[in-house]
Amino acid sequence: MAASKPANKTRADRKRKASPPTDSGGGILSPWRRRLLRQEGALLGWFAVSAYMLIALITYSRHDPSFSYTDGDKETVHNAAGVAGAWLADIFYSLAGWLAFLFPILLILRAWNVFQQRKIEDAGFDWVTFCLRGVGLVLVMTTATALAELHYGGDESTLPQGAGGILGSAQQRSLP
Repeated sequence: MAASKPANKTRADRKRKASPPTDSGGGILSPWRRRLLRQEGALLGWFAVSAYMLIALITYSRHDPSFSYTDGDKETVHNAAGVAGAWLADIFYSLAGWLAFLFPILLILRAWNVFQQRKIEDAGFDWVTFCLRGVGLVLVMTTATALAELHYGGDESTLPQGAGGILGSAQQRSLP
């Protein structure tokens, strides 16, 4: 009779099988290593984009040359992210009001989730999941901006289109 394998594997055996594949000697990166570098690069890139968006939103001034304000001195920009940051902040504040701060936070969260999936085999792109998440984001943002506009809509706001932005004010006007 053939000898049976021991039922209890040692920790070293499990670790050896769970370790990532190593690079072959030619200096060419393995597919696993390339995927890991791509995910780490995406994480750092999305963190940088989110930090830029946060800086643009925090240092917003309604007197910067942007989408909703064209009068005054076009040379003086008070936004720490520059002219592009002034435009970005003005567009996000115009569309979503105070909920514009959710976009950089959601970007960071999504980047972290993608980075955490590095342990799972790459399954490819799923259009159904992508579409459902997009519809969910639109519904959540529309509802949240409407609630912000209903709650804070009567107050004087420093934002271009009010506390809920264009989305919130459109939803508020549609209510009886």
